Amino acid sequence: MKEKLYPKIFVDLILEIQLRKLGKFIILNEPDITRYKGEKIIIYSNHFYIYDVHILNRLRKTVFKDRKLMIWMQEYKRYPFFSKFALILDFKTKYDRAISILKTIRLLNSFPDKFYFFIFPEGKLHDEREGILKFNPRIYEFLGKIKPFYSVPVVFKVRKNEVIVNFGKIELNEFSRDKLVELLEML
Repeated sequence: MKEKLYPKIFVDLILEIQLRKLGKFIILNEPDITRYKGEKIIIYSNHFYIYDVHILNRLRKTVFKDRKLMIWMQEYKRYPFFSKFALILDFKTKYDRAISILKTIRLLNSFPDKFYFFIFPEGKLHDEREGILKFNPRIYEFLGKIKPFYSVPVVFKVRKNEVIVNFGKIELNEFSRDKLVELLEML
C-alpha cells in the first residue's frame, strides 16, 4: 500500500481544526527553554489521550519552536503525517527499539541544540482514571547514556471545552513519575 503524501500546511490545518474542537488551549507554567541553548532537553508526559499528537503539534509551534521534536512511537505507521513535524523513531519490535535508542543517544549527544526528545515514559496509552503509571525502569539506563540533560515534566488534561497543558520546573538530570503525579494533581 502506497503511503499518501500530504503537504505540511494541510496536516497542520487539520490538526489545528481538530484541536480547536476540544476547546480553549491553556498553557500553565510555560518554561523558558531559551535559557538552555545547546543543552540536551528531555520532555516527558502522561499518555491519556489520542489527542497527544494535536497537543504536541501546537506546542512545537509555540513553546518548542526552536528545535525539532524527536519521538519514539510504536504506532508511528498509524500517524505518518506527524513525521512532517517531528523525527519519529520506530519502537515496535526489539530490533527497532534498539536502533531507535542508539540513534537517539547519538543525535542528542552530537546535536543537543537541534532536537527536543519527547517521551511518554509510561510506555502505553491508558485511561486517565488509572493515574500516572509506573515508568519503564529501562528508561533510566537510557538516560544515563545522555547525561547531563535537562528535563521538563508536562501533563496534558482534556476537559469539557478546554485543553490544559501544565509544565513543571526544568531540572538537571531529573526524571520522576512523582513530578507528573504532582502536576496532574494541580489540575
